[in-house]
Amino acid sequence: MFYFNNQKSNCDMPKKEVVTINDDKTIEVMSSDTIASFEIPEGVTKLRDGAFYKFKELTSISIPHTVTSLGKQCFAYCDKLESVIIPNSVKSLGEQCFVYCQSLKEIIFEEGCQITEIPYQCFSLCSALEKIIVPKSVTSMGQYCFSLCSALSEVIFEDGIQLKQLPKQGFSSCTSLTEITIPNSVTWMNVKPFQGCTALTKIKIDNVEGSLSTSNLGVSPEIVYLR
Repeated sequence: MFYFNNQKSNCDMPKKEVVTINDDKTIEVMSSDTIASFEIPEGVTKLRDGAFYKFKELTSISIPHTVTSLGKQCFAYCDKLESVIIPNSVKSLGEQCFVYCQSLKEIIFEEGCQITEIPYQCFSLCSALEKIIVPKSVTSMGQYCFSLCSALSEVIFEDGIQLKQLPKQGFSSCTSLTEITIPNSVTWMNVKPFQGCTALTKIKIDNVEGSLSTSNLGVSPEIVYLR
């Protein structure tokens, strides 16, 4: 255990922000109201559920290559968090991992990403997010995973991705999205994946006509088949 950045509260009592590395190589951080930048120590392997939940002043985070999983709501409601690099050591993300990170503009998955699922509401309500590249390692996406990302204008699925389905309302109310290309691995689109995407005018499908049902998209854009 170590201490850093001693400060005083309104009642002039010492206030210590504490970082604890547990025996199971998880981490606990306390006093979330003043931490603006944080570097997770090497050796930590897991971030527990809610590890940085509602760290209102957090603008940047550094995740080492020893970390293999991020828990549920790990960075949820970090209002000022601006960018995240997810190292290729990470194999799993918890539900609502980055939900309601309203200042999050950039999410980078390192080359060699091992994540197979983007779970339920993982990046929902990240209203500053403009672009996402879905790694080719991803084979499933949870409901509402990118819903209500109102600035999201570009979604790219990496070449070679084996994603089979688009999730229920996975991109719902992404009101800046004007065009998207669905990879040829996708054989099914769940209920209204693009509901509320009012600017979406074109969906390109990297397959032959009739290979994918487009009857329940939630919007009525032009459909273009690329094969």
